[in-house]
Amino acid sequence: MAQGSDKAPGTASAAAAAAAGEGEGGRGGGGGGAVARAAATAGPPLRFLFALLWAVICYRYFVYSLLQAYDIRLIAIREYGHIIHEFDPWFNYRATEYLYEHGWRAFKSWYDYKVWYPLGRPVGTTIYPGMQVRV
Repeated sequence: MAQGSDKAPGTASAAAAAAAGEGEGGRGGGGGGAVARAAATAGPPLRFLFALLWAVICYRYFVYSLLQAYDIRLIAIREYGHIIHEFDPWFNYRATEYLYEHGWRAFKSWYDYKVWYPLGRPVGTTIYPGMQVRV
C-alpha cells in the first residue's frame, strides 16, 4: 500500500486517486490530473471552441505581423517625406532623364562621370536592359 493512502493498489479508487494527484508517495498534487482529465474528456463542442480560439489567436497574430511590416516600411516616408532616399533609385531617375533628353543613341554610348567616382561608368553597356524604357 502507498504511504498516506488507505486505497489498495490496483483498485478503481487507487486509479482515481492517482489521476487526482494522490498517487504513490502520498504527495498529492492539487488537481493537476483533473485538468488533464477534463481536457482528455472534452466533448466535440469544447474541442471546437478550443480550435476556434486557437484560430482566432493565430489570425490576430498574423494580421498584427502584417500591419507591423507595413508600418516599418513607412518609417522613412513619415520621417523624411515622399522623396527617393537610396542611391540606386536616384541613378535610375537620372538615367531616365538622360534617355528622355538625349535619345536612345546617346544613351547607349553615355559615359557617366558622376557615378563610380573617380572612374565613371559606361552606362549604356552596364545598365539592366529596358530599366528606363517604358512601353
